[in-house]
Amino acid sequence: MEPLSALSVAAAAVQFLDFGAQLIGDARKIYSSSRGLTPEFIELSQVAKDLSTLSAAIDAKMQASKLGESEHQTPAGMQAESEQTLLRLCHECKAIEAELQATLGKLQA
Repeated sequence: MEPLSALSVAAAAVQFLDFGAQLIGDARKIYSSSRGLTPEFIELSQVAKDLSTLSAAIDAKMQASKLGESEHQTPAGMQAESEQTLLRLCHECKAIEAELQATLGKLQA
């Protein structure tokens, strides 16, 4: 057997063993978890919920500030560019949160 072929076979065997060890480790984490979820899964789910909560709070504050506008602020019907950007980011956050929750729902055991 050529030296390079032997090296590639050994590398493949090590890679397979590493994959198997990670798979067994993840299975053990899921089994020992109280809800059958990995800590990473729980963290991602919490981040998605926090993202949704924060974007909803920002959106609500923006809507409340629109209702309470006075004469010295921007004219009615015209939002500052920063407000439009912030609202766009809030809506994107909500969309990302929904997509993340849907994906996590598919991955849940």
